[in-house]
Amino acid sequence: MELFTRKRAELKFNDGRFEGIRRIWVRDDCMEILYIGVEYGTATGGTELKQHGESGTCEEFVINYPDEYITCIECTYGIHLHLRQLVLVTSNGRRSRRFGSTVEVDPVAKSSQITRRADAPAIVGFHGRFGTGLVELKAHFGPAPPRKEAAIGGVRGEEWDDGKHDSVAKIQVGRGMYGIASLKFYYVDGTTVVHGEDHGMVPGLDTNEFEIAYENDHLVSVDIYCSRMGNPEEHITALQFKTHSGQSSDLYGIPSTSFTGHKIVGFHGRSSDQKLHSLGVRVSFPPVPHLSGSWSKVTQKGEIPKPRCSNAIAMVGKKMYSFGGQLSSGHPMDKHLYIFDVPTRTWSRSPARGDVPEFSCVGASMVSVRSTLYVFGGKDHSGKYNGFHSFDTVTNQWELLTPVGNGPRPRSFHSMAAIEDDVYVFGGLSATGPLNTLEAYNIHSRTWKQWLPPGYPFAERERAGLKVVDGKLWVLYGFKGSELDDVHCFDPNQEAWTEVNTIGEKPCPRSAFASAVFGNYLMVFGGETPSARMELDQKVGGTFSLDTETNTWERLDEKGTPSPRGSCASTTYALDGHETAMIVFSGQFKTNLLTNELYFYYY
Repeated sequence: MELFTRKRAELKFNDGRFEGIRRIWVRDDCMEILYIGVEYGTATGGTELKQHGESGTCEEFVINYPDEYITCIECTYGIHLHLRQLVLVTSNGRRSRRFGSTVEVDPVAKSSQITRRADAPAIVGFHGRFGTGLVELKAHFGPAPPRKEAAIGGVRGEEWDDGKHDSVAKIQVGRGMYGIASLKFYYVDGTTVVHGEDHGMVPGLDTNEFEIAYENDHLVSVDIYCSRMGNPEEHITALQFKTHSGQSSDLYGIPSTSFTGHKIVGFHGRSSDQKLHSLGVRVSFPPVPHLSGSWSKVTQKGEIPKPRCSNAIAMVGKKMYSFGGQLSSGHPMDKHLYIFDVPTRTWSRSPARGDVPEFSCVGASMVSVRSTLYVFGGKDHSGKYNGFHSFDTVTNQWELLTPVGNGPRPRSFHSMAAIEDDVYVFGGLSATGPLNTLEAYNIHSRTWKQWLPPGYPFAERERAGLKVVDGKLWVLYGFKGSELDDVHCFDPNQEAWTEVNTIGEKPCPRSAFASAVFGNYLMVFGGETPSARMELDQKVGGTFSLDTETNTWERLDEKGTPSPRGSCASTTYALDGHETAMIVFSGQFKTNLLTNELYFYYY
């Protein structure tokens, strides 16, 4: 291939990330690589060419995209750390020839293999440095291309294929005397709804629809039932579709197998006038999250607190403090303050001096400001509420700052956060019901202030998340009769509330979850889903991040993610201002058993 000649003045280059790589052109001599050109596939279905170096007569390496993708590049560097040899490796096991030096590089300063990651196996972009030749080459990794699964069912009828789309919006299913007689899919590409073709008999009166809230949800599985029913050709008798959030369609047809994937983005199959003979799917893979970390279960020692839920934790330096919580039926509540030393992984119980909270409580909240803990609310088994206390971690001294009745309305299962010298209390459950008030306590003036509510409908709630990003308070989800999935932001400087419309892989409605802050990202793990208080299997898992700059959710789950749980305590831990972790302690499993497990999510 002959491409136009162009010199790049920049030493560094970065192509960014694309849907995939379709072709690569390389020009080399007997010493080094003089040019690399890459044809990327874009999200809109087009292509984009990126070129680096001086082109000429090049050798082409074609990737059979999307059924094949590059998983690895093998690089050999000379003594001056210039790239001397390059080999491309694909998912099908194909290897390019060794570009660059035709002889072994001697001496070799460095040899590297940039290879696939489990969560991001495909190379979707390159970056590096270019001088007179290619000096250094590195890769951006991303998800594998959408995969076309083989259709399940018979081989009669006319073959059809709707292709790949961004999402599935609606499904129309027609039923006939032999089972499923027709299908029609409505897809979304960008902001455009695309009508698929009618497959099989034109839908008649016996037609059902299943709509997917594609802005916040997506299709993840389809159950397929096949039968011959006395006919020589196999065909489909029943279908059932399920989404990421747990929505299920009706079982369409007469009750063999199923497709399950991260996200179903297209369908194909075979059909005739009276029957749907086979059905297959196109499955996309999760994108690589911008925020990526790992879970680690912590081995604890010392005076480990008993299993519990609905306790409060906060960090002061390298020590984590845990207060209160619901224990087993034999020990209903706990009023002790426990200390976990992070470097030594050791628990101890704090001495109690001064105005020690007089009774055990559940549903209290706690934050730290420098070396002092602030604890508000919570109640005992009789419904008696706690006031507002501080605990000096240097002197181990408790102080009752505001007795019950002299400050904000008594409550439990509320949320707390701190901005500089102001301690905020939001929502919670009072004796008369859930609240949506926001109050602040200034630690210097020792006075409370109640902020005005939003100028728009704003549900009262308990068990919500309350976190601080860039001096603003973020309210996440919560519970009011059922779990909520809305997000709100309050700016104390502007005294203004904003309802935040989020996009991306949004968590399902939940409450009583763990949360933390990593820079401009809000972290969420676990919690309780609708009906959690009536059913034993409705605790939920899942690790999610919300980018507060783009209002985009991403799912971060990987191997080692804790099992589903709710009513766990959480906080953010910053180690020497560099490493950041979300700490998750205690909680309640799906079986309603309590736990004292401790996990760190490191970023």
